[in-house]
Amino acid sequence: GRQPWLVQPCNASTTAADPSSVLGPHGVCGGDPATTPKCDLSCYNARHEGKYLDDIIKAKKVFTFDGCSARKNLRKHGPYVVTMRVYEDFLAYKSGVYHHVTGDYLGLLSVRMIGWGLEGGQAFWLFANSWGTSWGDKGFFKIRRFVNERWIENFRYAGVPKL
Repeated sequence: GRQPWLVQPCNASTTAADPSSVLGPHGVCGGDPATTPKCDLSCYNARHEGKYLDDIIKAKKVFTFDGCSARKNLRKHGPYVVTMRVYEDFLAYKSGVYHHVTGDYLGLLSVRMIGWGLEGGQAFWLFANSWGTSWGDKGFFKIRRFVNERWIENFRYAGVPKL
């Protein structure tokens, strides 16, 4: 329905092997926020007759939960979004169970929690990142579970879509 984009989506964060290499003064895409058009809640495609507010995806229910109920909610509702603190050493992650050792704080990152497991006696959460398959373990990473590593267990949000 709502194509083409007036402002093309930025692919910088999904194509760069090192996401820090594409950071500009206005974030990852580097564009000037003053040139971004205002969202007027209308369709740019004249042939699309739907109303914007009727066309957007809506949730039946949005909820948060703690580490103890995370596995249950993953089974019941599927993947959900988690926001974490990112430090310099996270940029160099390749494999194993990540835990912060060194480097400065860079900011927050939202990722998709997709599972959990145990590796070498260490419980972990499994995530899909949005930086492309050249980063991490083919775009995925594991992080320690039940120790609130990088605030990963503080910011969990999920939604059940309205179908």
